[in-house]
Amino acid sequence: NPHFESSTADKQPYVITAARAVQDMRDSTIVLLEQPVADVTLKNGMKMNAKASNGIYRQDARILVLDGHVIIQHESGYTIHSERMNISVDDRISWTDTAVHGEGPAGTLDARAMNANNDTEVHILTGPAKLVLIQTAKRPTP
Repeated sequence: NPHFESSTADKQPYVITAARAVQDMRDSTIVLLEQPVADVTLKNGMKMNAKASNGIYRQDARILVLDGHVIIQHESGYTIHSERMNISVDDRISWTDTAVHGEGPAGTLDARAMNANNDTEVHILTGPAKLVLIQTAKRPTP
């Protein structure tokens, strides 16, 4: 159970674990991962968890490439599914050029690709894209 724990340049903690990890023989900055799981704390204190069947962690660039059945969960209740996702741990930016499906308290989304800044909460969906928002009933004011 390999375990890598560190913090970003601005002192935000992250942990990457895996069922198995093997360092690339040609490039010692690359670690090949089986069943990787990454736990990242965002600047606002919220947590994000990402997991996949396989992955590659580039130690020099602090980039995690997840491949196969990628699931990203945000503490606020949102989940993103894709077949491949790149995560810049320092920048807390994730991107993919594969289809994404997301769901959460506000609705669902489907897109051909995505680029997300998890600190600013700006998500760019590449189309065709579909966003379905759930309308909630307003509560009466006392």
